[in-house]
Amino acid sequence: LIFTLPKELQSGKRRELSSSDGPELLQQKLEERKQEAGALFARLNDYPRPLENTLPSYGQPLKRKLDEFLKDALKAGFEVRPNDFSFGFDAYKTSLPPQEIEPVLFYQLDAIDHLLRTLITSGVDTLHSFSRDLIPGEVGGPEKQNSELVHRYPVRLDFESSARAARLFLNSIARDKVYFYVVKELSVQTSDDARTGVSNPGRDEREFEANDQLRISAVIDIIRFPSPSPSESKQN
Repeated sequence: LIFTLPKELQSGKRRELSSSDGPELLQQKLEERKQEAGALFARLNDYPRPLENTLPSYGQPLKRKLDEFLKDALKAGFEVRPNDFSFGFDAYKTSLPPQEIEPVLFYQLDAIDHLLRTLITSGVDTLHSFSRDLIPGEVGGPEKQNSELVHRYPVRLDFESSARAARLFLNSIARDKVYFYVVKELSVQTSDDARTGVSNPGRDEREFEANDQLRISAVIDIIRFPSPSPSESKQN
């Protein structure tokens, strides 16, 4: 089961109550909104991770995390197909990012490492490709986030696994207590269909047998809820 944000937060717009609604209906809607808000804030309290504002040079933690991840992946029998894999931070293998966005990039790096390690612990076999969307402040990135309340950092991955491992991975990130992930897009094929280019639209991972080998492409948003503090307001 994948947790998704209410439509109010997805679109950045509030739903308005109509004056044509009767008093009882208005009161009922108001109570429903209060319950929705209470449930949302209770959920958000599970994700208090702040940005780290005092970091070592960005290149150092990137190299360390990359070396550790590849070592652990090899030990677990998890195949990383991209030869130039670097968590999507290719540009920073040889250069440093703007200092003002280092805390956000470090947060994103940690969240990506955690996400991909969940692939390993879930029993996924192979990572075929991985990339991340640029964030505000990076060369070629968007000017700003779409919402001041919810910051999204999309990543795109293509992996191969049994249907059982795929379900375990998706359920694990939905319940994750360290980072907040939202599966935005999901495309599922059998591995044979992926190799031959055959498409089976409309199917998802729940329609396959546990041992079926699947090829899955996903867009996953790493969600961060910025603090209202002045220092956070300057971050992306």
